[in-house]
Amino acid sequence: MTRNNKEQLISIQASGDGPHIHSIWSYSPAGNVSGIIVKGSPSDTSPIKYTHDEKNGVFKNVQHAQLLFLEMGYSFFCADVNNRLSYSNTDKPLENTDFSYQYNSDDYPKQITMLQSKQTFKITYTELK
Repeated sequence: MTRNNKEQLISIQASGDGPHIHSIWSYSPAGNVSGIIVKGSPSDTSPIKYTHDEKNGVFKNVQHAQLLFLEMGYSFFCADVNNRLSYSNTDKPLENTDFSYQYNSDDYPKQITMLQSKQTFKITYTELK
């Protein structure tokens, strides 16, 4: 795992019993993941692109949340500063997804809808003291 000077992941290399995978992450000026290139081999490359809104991301103020999302199976919950509006993978267009949100009075999402699957997730915030 490699990080940049803002502590954002920029490279992950995985190997072991399975295939050797190397991913390279790029970021928008706002600090959101704008793309990931996943390389299984020099000829096997999957470019993934993301777009975002300008509202507060669900986990905007959670330190090191990016590490948690490497383990989670819910790619729509992301550790970005803002909320994902779209996900596109040019190699797997059936995975492309658009998102819509309802926001609370502080501009944080209170509901996420995945438009293609019509799945909706409600979000509740709790302050830990």
